[in-house]
Amino acid sequence: EIEHPPVRQVAPIADGDGAIVWITVAEGAAVVGRPLDDLRSDRRFPHGCVISALSRADDDRLVFPSGRDRLLAGDRVLLVGTIVGLARAADLFGVKQGIGALFRRSRAATDLTDEEAQARLEISVEAVDEAEEATAEEPPSSGP
Repeated sequence: EIEHPPVRQVAPIADGDGAIVWITVAEGAAVVGRPLDDLRSDRRFPHGCVISALSRADDDRLVFPSGRDRLLAGDRVLLVGTIVGLARAADLFGVKQGIGALFRRSRAATDLTDEEAQARLEISVEAVDEAEEATAEEPPSSGP
C-alpha cells in the first residue's frame, strides 16, 4: 500500500473543500460488477462526487467510461468531489484508509491532529447521512 495506496490525491480544489483523487476498487466492494449508470443512481452514491475516468488493473490506458461500463476489483477510478462526497464514495469502493488524509489537507483542517481530522470527517459524513434520511422521509409536497 505504500507504493500503491488505495487513495491518492491528485489535487485539492475549491480552496481545499474538494479534491481530485485516484481510488483503487477493493475486492468485494459494493461497486464491483455494477454498471456506472446503476451506481450513479444508487441512493448511497454521494451527490458530491463524480466518476471522471478509470484505468483497468490489467491496462494502464485511461478510459472515460460510459454508463454501461462496469467497475472491476483493482480498477483505479478518478473521482472529483467534495471531501465528504469522496469519503462516502470511498466506502462504496471498499476503501477504509486514506480518506482521513484528504480531510486533513482541506482548508478547514490544516492544523488538526489525525484524531481530530477523523472525528470531523465522521461528523460531516453523519450530518450528510442525516440530511438525506430527513429528505427521504419528507412527504412529497402537493402542487398549488
